[in-house]
Amino acid sequence: MGVLLQDIRYGIRMLLRSPGFTIVAVLTLALGIGANTAIFTVVNAVLLRPLPYKDASRLVNLNSTLTYFPEFHLGESPADFVDIKTKNQSFESMAMYQMSAMNLTGEGNPEEISAGAVSPNLFPMLGVRPLRGRWFIEEEEQPGKDSTAILSYGLWQRRFGADPGAIGKNLTLDGKLYTIVGILPSGFRFPQKTDLWIPLALSPADLREREMHGTEVLAK
Repeated sequence: MGVLLQDIRYGIRMLLRSPGFTIVAVLTLALGIGANTAIFTVVNAVLLRPLPYKDASRLVNLNSTLTYFPEFHLGESPADFVDIKTKNQSFESMAMYQMSAMNLTGEGNPEEISAGAVSPNLFPMLGVRPLRGRWFIEEEEQPGKDSTAILSYGLWQRRFGADPGAIGKNLTLDGKLYTIVGILPSGFRFPQKTDLWIPLALSPADLREREMHGTEVLAK
């Protein structure tokens, strides 16, 4: 123990004799610790910590790759999704979703929000129950019957003051009227920072589309 203390005192004296070197060493050490902490935080959030969904280890995203650009990963086209679902022998369930920015008007000041158009089975697949109201139903994925919306907990608080009577009220998204049918529990986000969800309603012509790969697919 005495030898260790002598070494520490000697090291301190040497550092004090060369303040420039000491400052550089301390800054280098601080940068190294900071970089390692940041990397671990990202790795822990993305790879180590389980996703906050039921059976998270069974959830996968399906992507397409181009033969001439294999390093790029694209979403699926609706027609590809139909093919995969028809020939599927591996997945218990599959759902589509598309993200976009929408203009919200009606209650309060107009604002741009992050909205997700989702298959009705997406939320049950994630094992999440609505805090209030209900999920989307299958018939609401048909064009003309898709004028319903589910709010995030944050949007419900911000826009409606956490009023339980928000269920059944109307709001306007990009000029179209929607009826609120559900509110999600606090902390739920899929994808991250989504404010509101509407049914993903695709026409027969949409389901034959193969060129546009803007649809994300989640499978279990």
